Amino acid sequence: MGLRFNLLAQRAADKGYGIKMNQHHPERYDLYALSDHSHDHSVYDISYEALLEELQEIEEEDS
Repeated sequence: MGLRFNLLAQRAADKGYGIKMNQHHPERYDLYALSDHSHDHSVYDISYEALLEELQEIEEEDS
């Protein structure tokens, strides 16, 4: 999980977001804004698949 998580974290950071494992459910994730965004995609306690979808939405908005 380490390399995959690090690659996702870098992808999120490039768009102004951070990722961490949820403290109550270690198999789930939190996506949080590192800075202000016109449309904040911060979301907590999401699955890996939902995290990938949210990152895809962020990348599509920036295109």
